[in-house]
Amino acid sequence: MRVPEEKIGVKLHDKAATEINRKLGDLPWLCNRFGVAQIYEDEGGSFPGITENDGSLSNLRIYPEKSAEAFSFHLYESAEILDPEEPYHFDLSMSLCVWGNLQEIGDRGYDYSTELILEVIEKLSESGAQVLGYEIDFDFEGWDYQFLMRPNWGVQIDYTYLITKC
Repeated sequence: MRVPEEKIGVKLHDKAATEINRKLGDLPWLCNRFGVAQIYEDEGGSFPGITENDGSLSNLRIYPEKSAEAFSFHLYESAEILDPEEPYHFDLSMSLCVWGNLQEIGDRGYDYSTELILEVIEKLSESGAQVLGYEIDFDFEGWDYQFLMRPNWGVQIDYTYLITKC
């Protein structure tokens, strides 16, 4: 049974993202690990952003930069109750988006983005997430296409995560 986000109460997707980010911390090249982002729209298109943790209501735009090594953020899709008789166990559908610059991470003289994607998938699995699939070079309208051309790369990994609300 699919559940609207406002009915879940505590933002369980934030808890899932925190647990996964803890595991992604084992990847030294993934230096910026953001939590769950929202998709915002402006005149330039859509872009992921997070609310700044400074008491304001302003949003921090998550956007590739030439000098950045790598970053990740999560997108929340939905939650399903596993057993209507015991509505405490949820199956969250989410995505992990990862962007990186191979030259900033460490130039090896070849495109090793597939190796990095496999490292991320391994850490996702170790965290308890069930990887469903992935899309290489995902795009947001508000991002310049140059940020998905080599030496840059991006991947969106769809996953589910089982979580219990106490």
